[in-house]
Amino acid sequence: MTHFRSLNRVGMVAALLVVSIASALHAQTIIAFDLPNSTSTQPTAINSSGQITGSYSDSIGTHAFLRQTDGTIISFDAPPPYPPQPGQLVLTGATAINAFGQIVGYVYPITDISRGFLRLTDGTFVIFGGDCSGPTQDGFTPAGRALWTGLIRVEGTVPTAIND
Repeated sequence: MTHFRSLNRVGMVAALLVVSIASALHAQTIIAFDLPNSTSTQPTAINSSGQITGSYSDSIGTHAFLRQTDGTIISFDAPPPYPPQPGQLVLTGATAINAFGQIVGYVYPITDISRGFLRLTDGTFVIFGGDCSGPTQDGFTPAGRALWTGLIRVEGTVPTAIND
């Protein structure tokens, strides 16, 4: 019986050693960051290079960001499909990033429906989805008016993933 307990202990020590080595090989580093003057920062995706994208809010609204592997942070807002009305809030949210650093997300003028965007690595945007007719005199697009008055169900475009 003593011999069995001794072998059992050796087996437990060996198992703990294997787990310890595996944990050390797969150790992760947690990096905390926040954008200047932000009230909340929400990372949503990371690519294989370690670039991180997401959104943050400040006193002006909601914006997207790209955190480079060297720690540099680029804040950006996708252009709405038409010029916003004075005082109209436009939100930008980044949802995914691929290995090349291309980012997808949404731009949402709050009196309208959201559109999707693709941000290329040179900082240019492709806007897609939704009814792109401009706003009426009161600042609402036809789809936005229907959304706010509850006449019809209107859904915007919010891409959530991008492959390489």
